[in-house]
Amino acid sequence: MPNAALTDRPRLARAVFEQRSSATIALGIAMCTVAWWFSELAVGRDVTPVRSAIAGAVGAIVVGSIMGWAVARRVRRAVVHPQPPSGWVYETRAAASQRQTRLALLTVMGPVVLLAIDRLSREGGELAGALAGGFAAASVCLFVESRAWSRRERRDQRFLYLPLRPHALMPPLATTDVYSRAPSDRDVT
Repeated sequence: MPNAALTDRPRLARAVFEQRSSATIALGIAMCTVAWWFSELAVGRDVTPVRSAIAGAVGAIVVGSIMGWAVARRVRRAVVHPQPPSGWVYETRAAASQRQTRLALLTVMGPVVLLAIDRLSREGGELAGALAGGFAAASVCLFVESRAWSRRERRDQRFLYLPLRPHALMPPLATTDVYSRAPSDRDVT
C-alpha cells in the first residue's frame, strides 16, 4: 500500500521501534538544550549553574515520575489482541520514518521557543535546566518501555503493535490495546 494511502487510515506501529525512536528524539532535545546552555555560558551570558542544575533535577523528577507511572501502567495493563480491527493497516518503515521526522520537528519547536523566551527574559538558564532534565527523564522512561516491549515480544515470539489514529504523530500515553502478529519476511514496523 502506498504511504500516501496511510494518511487517513488508522495504523499500527511496531511498539519497540516506536518507543525507541521517541526516546531518541527526547534524548536529542535534552542534549541540544544542554549544549545551548553551555554555549550561553561560554559566551559569557548570565547563566547560573546551581539554579539550572536544581531546575534540571526538578524537571527530571516531575517528568520521570509521571512518565514512569504512565509507562509502567501501559505495559502492565496492555491487552494484547491477536488481530487488529478491520480497516487498520500496518505502517511501513518509510511511513513511520516520515511521521517520526514530523514529530521530531514539532517537538523541537516547543523547546526552541521556550529557550528564546529564557534568553530574552535573562532568567539565568533555569528553563534550559528544566527542559534538559525533563526530556532526559522522558527519554529514559521511553527506553525502558521499549525494552519492556522487546522482552515481551521475545517471550511471546510475536511482534507487538501500538495503534495510531489517523493523522496522529505518536501513540497515546494512556493504557491502550496492543495488537500482535507473528514475525514474517514482510517489511513492517
